[in-house]
Amino acid sequence: MQSIYVGIDIGTTGVKAVLFNKKGQERYKAHRTYPLHSPTPEIAEQDANEVLEQTFAVLDEARTFCSRERFSIRSVSFSSAMHSLLCVDKKGKPITPLITWADKRSSDVTKHRQENGDAQGFYERTGTPVHPMSPFAKLIWMKENDPKKAVKTAKVIGIKEYVFWHLFNEYVMDESLASATGLMNIHERTWDQEALSRAGITEEQLPRLVPTTEVFYDQNNTPFVIGASDGVLSNLGAGAIESGEVALTIGTSAAIRSASHKPYVDEKGRTFCYLLTDGLWIIGGPVNNGGIVLQWLVEELVKDETVPPDQATEAVMALAEQVPPGANGLMFLPFLTGERAPLWDPNATASYIGLTRAHTREDMIRSALEGTTFNIYSVLLALQELIGIPKKIYASGGFSRSTTWKQIVADVFEQPLHFAKSYESSAFGAVILGMYALGDIDDLAHFKDNDKTEETIMPNQANIPLYRDLTSLYLELSRSIAQHFERLSALQAKQLYT
Repeated sequence: MQSIYVGIDIGTTGVKAVLFNKKGQERYKAHRTYPLHSPTPEIAEQDANEVLEQTFAVLDEARTFCSRERFSIRSVSFSSAMHSLLCVDKKGKPITPLITWADKRSSDVTKHRQENGDAQGFYERTGTPVHPMSPFAKLIWMKENDPKKAVKTAKVIGIKEYVFWHLFNEYVMDESLASATGLMNIHERTWDQEALSRAGITEEQLPRLVPTTEVFYDQNNTPFVIGASDGVLSNLGAGAIESGEVALTIGTSAAIRSASHKPYVDEKGRTFCYLLTDGLWIIGGPVNNGGIVLQWLVEELVKDETVPPDQATEAVMALAEQVPPGANGLMFLPFLTGERAPLWDPNATASYIGLTRAHTREDMIRSALEGTTFNIYSVLLALQELIGIPKKIYASGGFSRSTTWKQIVADVFEQPLHFAKSYESSAFGAVILGMYALGDIDDLAHFKDNDKTEETIMPNQANIPLYRDLTSLYLELSRSIAQHFERLSALQAKQLYT
């Protein structure tokens, strides 16, 4: 009977169960979605029980497939989105919605911490920038704005911990997700007492910390490996786990990450540092505005066209292809949803700069793709100050479907982009970690020798001088306008949301 390894990836908008054989070949995938509730721009919540139900649904579908095909499930390993917060009572019943990384209600909290000058200290101990995405900031906001719920809270957890409590009746958190809460000291690998004090909670209210390789067993004696966060596991799944190797992901959001054998923090606070496993850390930066910019272009710039919805993205890209590199001198700052790295400013707003009557819709589309790319590249520039010039860039995410966007990224980054055959890098990373935890492989680099590269995009040398100049201009513009973000955001809040 063939052994199958199941990787469960709990994301922001859906959950997947991806099945692999012992050679790392994908055999089956189950997928379910769930809504993100945003009644105001600041709120981004979910129903924890709905996420739980869909997680169990994909697991059941994986079991059904294996039973039908007469496969044996060797292990189930977990990947999960970071920064979620769920408060439960003594019986394990949620007393808050599941507050996701995208929630911005704690913006004033993080602004206060930064103005007080203690944000950098918290960041250097915890590896998580002080930003509304972090549970640390969310807890302070709740203590100040919803104290009744804070008093009722018996446990402070995230979505994966809620799933494991339902599976094994125990509150446990892997050290990878814990390192992204802003509550764990990444150097000592314990809960940070000063952070807990500021957040208004005690260590007893938090789950027990366990290694990412911790194994639990269900009633059928199937091993369940707790796993890690989706970001660090994406690096593992892509093969970017050696020093100097970088993983680039552009989906709805985006991220740049690299591996390190020790924790690194940035003296300017621009990057994160999260644990993968003993002796392996992932450093980098998450970007709010990736494919969501493309989604905005589709919705706003082709919404009156007679283009079927399933062809709208392709139509937008076709328009961008009509414009030469540089978008005829039109610049775009892509901060449609605030920004995390490298600005860490939830009030950041987007803008076109240099717009004239001569510019066209096509120019605006090309400029938006380029501006989004310049912003992501600025995170790599910050990362390079810690790790040096990357030796290799592994790329993945929805942008890989666009020839135009892939070429823009390669030209701006001035490096080849290597795309893998499978886009399920987080689920595959969870499976690799599960194999390692069970002793089925001896090294996390076990699959690196496999040729997983499906496509390599080379930079167009003719475009590099222009993009260097535009990148420099982009960085100057984004810095100069940053001082006005808070005032712009306040004016928008008055006019748009009241």
